[in-house]
Amino acid sequence: ITMTSQISFQFNPSFYKKTNPAIIKKCVAKTIKDTTLEAEKRCKEKAPYDTGNLRRSHSSKYSADEGTVHNSANYAVYVITGTYKMPARNYPSEVCKELGGEKYMANRFRKHLRDEGVTK
Repeated sequence: ITMTSQISFQFNPSFYKKTNPAIIKKCVAKTIKDTTLEAEKRCKEKAPYDTGNLRRSHSSKYSADEGTVHNSANYAVYVITGTYKMPARNYPSEVCKELGGEKYMANRFRKHLRDEGVTK
């Protein structure tokens, strides 16, 4: 079973005309890395149960184009989607909503643009 919650952002085509594509690509890659690691951290914090196995089972992978957070606990899917005996606790979706509501990716991207000297 594959479950996904996604956060994404897009650029207007005119943005690329005004900036150096190599710097933008570098900033995007850093933003994806930062956001993926923050999502993993928050999933570990929000995961239910105090035993720790569900929390410890989170890991992340990222590239210049995409980042994903995984949970290797064999029962994670049941915690997230629920069963007939247990309600769903979709904490990954909550984390995505939080990050989106905070405009986390946009803020990190702006930070990286400032660090590269593209903006003030």
